Amino acid sequence: MSIGQLIETVTNGNSYTAEAGVEVLVLVPSVMVRPWNLLFRFGGAQYFVYPASDEAVHADSDTPPSWMTQMAKALGDEKRLKVLRHLSSGPKTLSELTEYLGVAKSTTHHHLRSLLAAA
Repeated sequence: MSIGQLIETVTNGNSYTAEAGVEVLVLVPSVMVRPWNLLFRFGGAQYFVYPASDEAVHADSDTPPSWMTQMAKALGDEKRLKVLRHLSSGPKTLSELTEYLGVAKSTTHHHLRSLLAAA
């Protein structure tokens, strides 16, 4: 992900183009500024203060973040691990993955969607 895409994602749509004199970009999640974004420069740094996610604000300290649970579930399946290993050698089509796994296309698609959702 490029810096511009990252900033657009975390600030929910603000675009960024590199500016002369900016040596450092600082991304700061904040509960205090919700729902606004604050953009300012100080010295050679450009600051992006953006709202922390709802998940982070309402998280129970004993409960792992949902992204972590989703990732563990996605990686806890043998077929999905096989897909990742097969993809590590390069791009594959849905048909190639289906043949490799020996399952229906719909099942392969389900595994890919699970992996993508956890990414």
